[in-house]
Amino acid sequence: ERHSRWRLDRIETVATKSGHAWVLDGTKIAVPAAPHADAFLVSARVGDEIGLFLVEPGARGVSIEAYPAQDGASSGSVVLDGAAATPLVVPRA
Repeated sequence: ERHSRWRLDRIETVATKSGHAWVLDGTKIAVPAAPHADAFLVSARVGDEIGLFLVEPGARGVSIEAYPAQDGASSGSVVLDGAAATPLVVPRA
């Protein structure tokens, strides 16, 4: 994420439980091979803790802004706007 500098205490993407489902809001930048990914493993804030979620690239609320990396490989930003997510590790409330 743009302001986190890879520090877990600065993750800004937020996970919210909506009924029985989870949704994510935020942007992940410099994701290697983002345009070609089968799925994304996404860290997101759940209250004061951090959870891990699986997000499908074609899911509702997911958009990918592709760009070339310096080495010629593909990269991109993954924008999550109420994106459907499968919880993998969620902190206890």
